[in-house]
Amino acid sequence: MIIQKLQLCKFRNYDSVEIYPNEQLNLFIGKNASGKTNLLESISMVLTGKSFKTNRDVQMINFDEEDASILSKVLIDGLDIDLELNISKSSKKKIKINGNDVKRVSELTENTSIVIFTPEDLELIKEGPALRRKFIDGLISSVNLIYSYNLSRYKKILNDRNDLLKNPRRNLDNDIMLGVYNIQISTLGNYIINERVRFIEILNKIAKIEHSKISDNREELNIVYNSNINRETEGKSNQEKEYLRQLENSIQRDKYYRNTNLGPHRDDIEFYINGKDLKIYGSQGQQRSVILSLKLSEAILYKMFKNISPIIILDDVFSELDIIRREKLISSVENYQTFISMTDDMKVDEFNKYEKSIYSIKDREVEKL
Repeated sequence: MIIQKLQLCKFRNYDSVEIYPNEQLNLFIGKNASGKTNLLESISMVLTGKSFKTNRDVQMINFDEEDASILSKVLIDGLDIDLELNISKSSKKKIKINGNDVKRVSELTENTSIVIFTPEDLELIKEGPALRRKFIDGLISSVNLIYSYNLSRYKKILNDRNDLLKNPRRNLDNDIMLGVYNIQISTLGNYIINERVRFIEILNKIAKIEHSKISDNREELNIVYNSNINRETEGKSNQEKEYLRQLENSIQRDKYYRNTNLGPHRDDIEFYINGKDLKIYGSQGQQRSVILSLKLSEAILYKMFKNISPIIILDDVFSELDIIRREKLISSVENYQTFISMTDDMKVDEFNKYEKSIYSIKDREVEKL
């Protein structure tokens, strides 16, 4: 997939911008708060219908304006596709593909693919397990619609079970109802855990290779899935029975805490560098390198499962990376169309041997150098 043209109107701090990106590397260079990230955000919006910065579309409309638009011409599997996204303060967001209205965002994302790194992604390592579960669930769901459907069903039944634990019903045998939920949760939860384990095995193999490249063979990355459900039994049927047994044994605890304490909604993913827990012992540079390895692995997985070469966005990626890691990263993304933001005090000579376009961002203007 290649973005051939990007046009902004009244988007963020830009009145009007039109660029024709390089098919490989595109560098956006400017001072902090000059609007580099806004350009990257516009690419995310037009390809996925969502921003990686905000959930409020109106925040992306230029100050004192009523609407904003992003237009892009994209090459997908040899076909030219025109994408258009319009945001208004007075109506819902509108998306068009080749001039035709799109009713669901999924109609857009099923044909596009994008991998985004922002400094906030470091929270994946530093913060709690909810972010790591969200990352792996999002990655699996993007290439497996059955998983996405079953995950949605699991969350719905889990919410119903938790609601019953918090608010027992009169004129209802609550224990029987909890038993029904237990059977449903054990089936769906076991499926989710199995799919996560299977997918993380694939991700681990790829990420191990990518991280070895970035670290110049100095570090070995391992990704471990940590489930709170006993997984010693073999076979789907036996696993579901064991899961159900553990749920039933936990019912008094669940009633006391008024919450479901066992299941994939409580699981975690751990990262190790040379056998040491990254969250505890990893440096800022190592943590950033692991996130980048995951993002590069994500791009490879999209090619494997969706047969689409994704667009890669790297926002403020080079800080806290040594020169070796920067060089290895650049070489890893040269076969993708990549958009990179950099401050003007960072040298661009490390990109000299690569095909690229450089854009200077200043005073709400974008100038190709």
